[in-house]
Amino acid sequence: MAKVNSPLAQVKEKFETKEKLVDEIVSLLKPPRGEKEEMRERLNVQSNSNLLRLHANAKHIQEEFGSKEKLVDQINTLMGHAKDEDHKERLLEYSPGKLIDMYKSLEK
Repeated sequence: MAKVNSPLAQVKEKFETKEKLVDEIVSLLKPPRGEKEEMRERLNVQSNSNLLRLHANAKHIQEEFGSKEKLVDQINTLMGHAKDEDHKERLLEYSPGKLIDMYKSLEK
């Protein structure tokens, strides 16, 4: 049976420090100007397991869709709201995990 490392061990193995993990998450999520430091402060107090999950979701969005905006465009198209800018703005406020779940359920 494979041994599962603790979240701290996973962070140290993949990113060396929690700060490097936070920096990578911030770079993947690309927050608007002025919000980068605020996001970094909020992420620094999160648990390692939350950060690893957020990193996995952000990386998935980056690899499959290119950006959060493109994912939201795909969701809007599947919902039949392709030209509804208000709906798009509301969806952009959702977390990456919620958007991924929404896309998977709509895709079926």
